[in-house]
Amino acid sequence: MERGSEINNEPKGKIKAYHDMKLSIRTIAEKTRISKSIVGHFIKKCDSNLENVVKKKPGRKPILQNRDKRRILRPVSNTELSASQVRDVLQFNCSAKTVYE
Repeated sequence: MERGSEINNEPKGKIKAYHDMKLSIRTIAEKTRISKSIVGHFIKKCDSNLENVVKKKPGRKPILQNRDKRRILRPVSNTELSASQVRDVLQFNCSAKTVYE
């Protein structure tokens, strides 16, 4: 398997089946002819049901979402408002420094 290519559905099914049979990563790699690191990453990325898991992003949640950041751009590009004026116009519950950034 060449570098950078993704695993097709057929090898994924085989890896899942072999993993359910409690075979080692090295044995699965030999049987599917896929490198053991790729097999290991695939198994590690999946949970006990072997379906992809979305991991939570670490850290504090941002005050302004992407949608809010796009809303800030509209009045800023059309007028010469300060950050605190933009915050007041859009009725955001955050500091002017957050709007400025």
